[in-house]
Amino acid sequence: MNTIYENNLKALKQKNEKLWEAFYTYAKQQKESRAFTAVAKNGEVIIGYHGKDRDFNLNSTYNPSKEAEKLMAEYDTIPDNSFLCMYGLANGIFAKRFLECNPHGNAIYVYEPDLDIFMTAMQEIDLTELLNNNRFFIAVESLNTDDFGDFLLSYISEINELTNRYMALPIYQTRFPEGYDRYKQIIKDKYEYYRIQTNTLIKVGKQIGLASISNMRFLPNCRSGACRLNNDRILIDLAILDSLLDHRICNTVLHTSKWVEVLKLDYDLCLQVLLLLVICKLQKRSISNQFS
Repeated sequence: MNTIYENNLKALKQKNEKLWEAFYTYAKQQKESRAFTAVAKNGEVIIGYHGKDRDFNLNSTYNPSKEAEKLMAEYDTIPDNSFLCMYGLANGIFAKRFLECNPHGNAIYVYEPDLDIFMTAMQEIDLTELLNNNRFFIAVESLNTDDFGDFLLSYISEINELTNRYMALPIYQTRFPEGYDRYKQIIKDKYEYYRIQTNTLIKVGKQIGLASISNMRFLPNCRSGACRLNNDRILIDLAILDSLLDHRICNTVLHTSKWVEVLKLDYDLCLQVLLLLVICKLQKRSISNQFS
């Protein structure tokens, strides 16, 4: 086992043990690979592939870094809390370019459709910089495809729903069209599921929250009657209160005593009002997810 492969395996195991286990099992059984490496004119190692009709390269044979710089220029800066999904790993230079240009928390998820390409990259190209980066994620078809969908469900939120980006390396889109269709379908399905869940929460979330707060009066040592949230008693402009709360809503609840004076209410009742505000805010947006 060469040093590059050994180091990549260690980094992959630390990154995603499920993927490492599936990959290592496959690697022990693999005999021939349709993918191969070559050296570009500028000395960089690139990935090639034995296609049905002819061989082709997944990177430029002249200057792969310049190619990555040009292709990824559109994604050099994307909004905070947004992520990029990319169809195709190639030799990893495209993902590296993205991470270099977005150093402040943006993640990239690579969907690799071909096991042989990933196998060759692991054996011949140093991927440790990518694998050790906690903003880099990868799914390889037949090994951990489900991880891609799970990632989308975990990190799509109202904050980034319209600013996340999705792209495909052109050669992959042309040469691996079936995988590209699956990649697009997963994204479509998870977005539809997210919107259904969001709409359901908006519809019933407030009722559930009010019922939960009302039921707090049955907790041990909780005063009955006076500590219930009564919409007739509390004439508070929730919109004004909402504007006073920043995105660190949970921290605000921890300092309920500050609001006793603001709202001119007893502590228990004040806590209930703040909990209601938390529920209302969470109906509007999910808690921000950070990758850094």
